[in-house]
Amino acid sequence: MVREGTGQRKREGRIPAGAARIRPLVAAGDGQHLAISFAYFNDGESEIDRLDAAAARKALRSLRSIGAGSTMTLSECNIRMDTVPNQRPYHVLFRGLTEDVAHLNHLNISSGGRVFFFLTSNVCHVVAIRARHYE
Repeated sequence: MVREGTGQRKREGRIPAGAARIRPLVAAGDGQHLAISFAYFNDGESEIDRLDAAAARKALRSLRSIGAGSTMTLSECNIRMDTVPNQRPYHVLFRGLTEDVAHLNHLNISSGGRVFFFLTSNVCHVVAIRARHYE
């Protein structure tokens, strides 16, 4: 059947099964962009006000790179993560976290400055930003 005045053919019948499916904006699982969350941020252990300008810039750039990357691409974004266990002197960072968080990742932002965080699914939970490393 041809629509009047358009010259286009009108299809009769059912809509193809795949046409009605909505694709997710991002593929599920690894490969998604990481969201940055401050829901577990520990104000008592953070020293944001003590960061010098260079460390503050590096912290922000690192968080921006994490948010633009994914769990699969963190190393490609020059994000080198080290881990710390739930033991002294780091145990204070684990206050308020669930028991299944066995370790925290951290990024070096200066000679002693660190951004502490943990990853769940596709979320980077920032726990603290410190100007000085724990001794």
